[in-house]
Amino acid sequence: MKAHYKFFFQKTIRLGIQLSLIFFALIPAPSCSTNHTREVSLIWEKQSAKAISVPSGMLDPEKQDSIGHHLFVHLKDEPVGILGAYHMTDDQIIFTPAFPFTAGKTYDVVYKQKLLTRFLVPLPDSAAAPVLLSLYPSTDTLPENVLKLYLNFSEPMREGESLKHISITNNNGDTLHNTFLDLQPELWNQERNILTVWFDPGRIKRDLIPNLKLGKPLKSGEAYKVQVSSLWKNTQGVALRENYNRMFVIANRDSVSPDPRKWKITSPAAGTKDPITIHFPESLDYFLLKEMITILDKQGNTVAGEIRILDYELGIHFYPGTKWIPGGYRVRVGAQ
Repeated sequence: MKAHYKFFFQKTIRLGIQLSLIFFALIPAPSCSTNHTREVSLIWEKQSAKAISVPSGMLDPEKQDSIGHHLFVHLKDEPVGILGAYHMTDDQIIFTPAFPFTAGKTYDVVYKQKLLTRFLVPLPDSAAAPVLLSLYPSTDTLPENVLKLYLNFSEPMREGESLKHISITNNNGDTLHNTFLDLQPELWNQERNILTVWFDPGRIKRDLIPNLKLGKPLKSGEAYKVQVSSLWKNTQGVALRENYNRMFVIANRDSVSPDPRKWKITSPAAGTKDPITIHFPESLDYFLLKEMITILDKQGNTVAGEIRILDYELGIHFYPGTKWIPGGYRVRVGAQ
């Protein structure tokens, strides 16, 4: 598995007489709802408790600029109010915390130093608990110098605590220490459901001080198990549905860059939306594949479509947005 590409490469595609493309070796909650009652109620958005509504009749007459001096929301038994914004309407005051309320936690609403009410943010059904959908590389054999893992969750997860919940054990059941790079901030995608975890490159690179002092994090010929704890919670405070475990075996170092000349390409027929299929002789980086491979038409324009990764990252299907038309095409590999 390669961590990155250091080349720019193109393959030319021509259309044959038979109009085929020939490649040459070049809580169950509504999406948004408010419960208008004479009681404090939660406001939900996409199964997240985003705010509370306090009926104006429960309070003394207030002005917008003064309500924040009298009305506070804080975790039960904690005196410090949580940060947030207030918005007044004709019949209610909306308090929106800086971060959504945490499922399973109890909060107090205090008005003029007196407890107005107390509410519990319900936990969703177990079916709604987040899960670890996949871990990449998905192959069971990894090179000794593998650089990183990708964890793909079903929902946004809490940041800053990944190393508390991810561990690797050897064949004797011993937990490996100082294996991963402790990056802060962590490397999450924008949606916060895909995390990139780096093995410490200082231990992988030969003759560096961490390598000389601690040795290689993973050793060729050894078996290991990566574990992800079910104690890890999503941004709403709901823990993973179950623990995740996966075994893998370490092979020799892989220091050879990917060579597109060794890729096998299966061409689709013109007039169809059948995919271009490219097979690799080895597993490549799952997420970089979608960034590094582009299909160009004979004018050099990018062909719109979707890349789907094959099992174990040993190839791709490229499905065009429209039917293939006669002409020349190129597969471009490298920086966009």
